[in-house]
Amino acid sequence: MHVRYTQVEELAASMGQEVADDACVLSTRDLIEGMVMSPGDIPASTPDMFEFLMAAVVNFRGRFEYMARKAG
Repeated sequence: MHVRYTQVEELAASMGQEVADDACVLSTRDLIEGMVMSPGDIPASTPDMFEFLMAAVVNFRGRFEYMARKAG
């Protein structure tokens, strides 16, 4: 899905927020490649990297549990 910057600004404004100067919109694949395949390509602090890792693990566990329930 491609999103124009103006759409992101409009969405943020509707939520009473501003888009940071260093904000970017990436696909999931682009984000992963930038963090794994090209270390340093996407500047992120160590705490942000751990937060991303935790979100991924929680998401993965939820998917696993859903698929286990679905399989019966």
